[in-house]
Amino acid sequence: MADHELNVQQGAYENQVKTQAKYAQNELAIKADPDLRRQWARLKAAFDAFCLRWNLYGMQHDEPLPLKLAVNLTPYGTLIHIPAYWSFDPKRDLHWDAIARLHRVRVPGRQDPALAEGLADRMRAAEKLRQLGQEASRRGLKGEKKHEFLCAGLGWTAGTSPKRLRLLRAEFKNSAQKP
Repeated sequence: MADHELNVQQGAYENQVKTQAKYAQNELAIKADPDLRRQWARLKAAFDAFCLRWNLYGMQHDEPLPLKLAVNLTPYGTLIHIPAYWSFDPKRDLHWDAIARLHRVRVPGRQDPALAEGLADRMRAAEKLRQLGQEASRRGLKGEKKHEFLCAGLGWTAGTSPKRLRLLRAEFKNSAQKP
C-alpha cells in the first residue's frame, strides 16, 4: 500500500499498465506539436480548457503533463482513470492482478453469494447449537449422549466429529454477545 501511494505521488502507474506504448505515443505527439506551444502561451489563464483540449493533467514549467491511465485508492473505493485519448483494452492494458492486490488491501475477506449464504447457514446453525447446548445442560446430558442430542437437533448424523461442533461454536462465539 505504501509503495503504491509513493508511486501515485510520483505519477508512476506503470506497474498496473501493460501497454506503455499508448502513453508514450501520445506524450511524444503532444510534446512535438507546435500548436500546443502556441496555445499554451495564449491560454495559460484559461488552464482547464487548455488541458481538456490536449488531454493534460497540467503543465509544469512550460512542459505538458499528459494524462496517464491511473489507478488510485480513495476512501470510498478504487478509482481507475482512463484518459479520453486511450483506446482502452481491459485485457491488454492493465495488470489486473496488481490492481486486485491493491484493492484487496481493504477488503475484509472473500465475497460471493454462495459464501454469504453459507455464512448465514452457519450463523443459524451456531445459534441453534447454542440453544441446544443450553437445553442439554438443563437435561444434564454429558459426553456421548450430549453429542448425539446436539447432532440430532442440528440434523447431523451422530457420527459427526465433535471437532465440527467446536469449530462452529468458535466461529461465532462472540456474535451472541454483540448488541
